Amino acid sequence: MMEGILMASPFGLFLYSFYDPFLAGMRKSILTAWVAAFFLPQSVYETSSPFIDFIRWYGQYLFYLGLLGFFVFAIQIYWAKLKRKGMVSSFVYSYIRHPQYLFFMLSGAGLLFMWPRMMMLVLFVIMGIVYFYLAKFEENKMLAQHPEYAEYMRNTAMFIPGNPGGRIYKVLLGWIPNQKLGQVISVALIVCLMFGGAIGLRNHSIASLSTAEIVDKNILTISIFPHNKKYMRDIVNKSIAHESIHKALAEQGNVSYTAHILPINYGMLGKFSEINAETREIIVESFHNRSSLRDWLWGTETDEVKIVFSKIDKPGKAFVPLNEILDIDMVQ
Repeated sequence: MMEGILMASPFGLFLYSFYDPFLAGMRKSILTAWVAAFFLPQSVYETSSPFIDFIRWYGQYLFYLGLLGFFVFAIQIYWAKLKRKGMVSSFVYSYIRHPQYLFFMLSGAGLLFMWPRMMMLVLFVIMGIVYFYLAKFEENKMLAQHPEYAEYMRNTAMFIPGNPGGRIYKVLLGWIPNQKLGQVISVALIVCLMFGGAIGLRNHSIASLSTAEIVDKNILTISIFPHNKKYMRDIVNKSIAHESIHKALAEQGNVSYTAHILPINYGMLGKFSEINAETREIIVESFHNRSSLRDWLWGTETDEVKIVFSKIDKPGKAFVPLNEILDIDMVQ
């Protein structure tokens, strides 16, 4: 029901008319394919890294916390306007000047953990830069309307209590006489830090996956639940021995594959393959038998599994070696 409402909304129009086609276009070039890549696992339930699993499952709560804080402080601002109380400097505003923007950025960070695609990181960084300069613009207006705002600015941090950002700026860039140039350099450093951190998270995520190479068949096996390499190789080789699967793979020629090992009751098969009527019935049945939404999405670990083979493509390459399958410009 909620999916139908969402897809009928302007967001659905944006998703299907621009976002999806845009990402598909980005995948066609080796220079831009990275935009569609993820920097945290999206098809794996559990990794060997407690840190990665923690930020994946709990980082999303920043989205709800951020929205709650944004609306709470919006009420404070608009109530003061309604009552004509003038400048607001009480409650959280006595510690930071822009709590609404801070919590909106926290909400954006939570959304980034929900859907950790590089494209989303680009949008998040742009949003952060825009809100910083919007805050500066608003402060100039406040100084013109309320001269006492200058004293408030001197005694109150911009976004974070204690103004750690300002202190770091003074240490690293305080020697630059032109403040605007210093701001540009600091923005560039933050952008580099953000994208460097995302690449680091991606590399750590890949190193934490349960994978096993089947070199003679050009297959990289990936299990969404942790398994040892022997089990993964054995179960994939057993499936390849089936005549219909062997024939289907052979028809593709000299290509590489990923083989995802999924629980038999895995719900989100649409991530990997087209869903026919028979498969949809299985998904609906598995949904009724799950105790939680997370169980429905990821299934529960069992001895019975599904194996989904995906042919791997890379812009400008007819054949993708096993050691390049998880590159940031890979297309599945």
